[in-house]
Amino acid sequence: MATRLTTPHSATPHGATEQPSTTPQQKNPVPTQRTGADELAARRGGAVTGPAPSDVPTDLHEVMNQVIHHGLRRDLRRVQEVLRRPTSLRRRVAMIEHLRWMLEQLHHHHEAEDEIIWPVVLRHHPDLESLSEQMEAEHDRLSWAIERLHATLDTWSSSGDAEDRAAVRRAAHDLTVVLEPHLQHEETVAMPALSARLTDAQWAEIDKKLHRLGSPSQMARQIFWMLDDLDDKRTEVLRSVFPKAITSVLTALFGRRERRRAELLWD
Repeated sequence: MATRLTTPHSATPHGATEQPSTTPQQKNPVPTQRTGADELAARRGGAVTGPAPSDVPTDLHEVMNQVIHHGLRRDLRRVQEVLRRPTSLRRRVAMIEHLRWMLEQLHHHHEAEDEIIWPVVLRHHPDLESLSEQMEAEHDRLSWAIERLHATLDTWSSSGDAEDRAAVRRAAHDLTVVLEPHLQHEETVAMPALSARLTDAQWAEIDKKLHRLGSPSQMARQIFWMLDDLDDKRTEVLRSVFPKAITSVLTALFGRRERRRAELLWD
């Protein structure tokens, strides 16, 4: 998604009517001499952790894994920043829907690893069983944080009040804390190990099971989500995966919708 610079949020963005909490809102210092992507990152929750933009693996599967991780990190940081302030009903509804969608992406990501990738890996490379067990155990340890965020979203959806908004923000923070070590473990240990060991034929066996195309609308949402604030090198890799004709059609049909969604959520 194209980088955009917009005016900062007002105290009550998008016509917010939420009752402010009696607890004073923490104010973030406004950095100086920041422009372009840095300024946008500051307004959307700060810089995203993870692999450096210049540290791009040569293996496509490693890059795609990092792209998904980038989206998760980015949105968890953004939501913690946005929810410092009161929200309008429109933004609250959009935020709840988007976070539920993001958690679904996380679920599918881990489900694919546990049920598709690792069974194929272990059939060909049984000596990687210990690493597989570590990854699965880390997925299990994330369950409580994911369930808590789901629960706080349900409560905030019903009440719309400031205390429940703050609870969502805390739950997003807690998920970030437990998720980040797992993402780093995948990026620095698991994926490099798979890239070094799996043959092209073994990856093809995995890819055949992984690639399930959704509707054009679903594809557009995921592609725009992955591209949002992605560095240039990984953007180039991601665009190489999808034929230009497809991305052009999806942009024409759904680009405006996805830009408006992002603006409502983050700008």
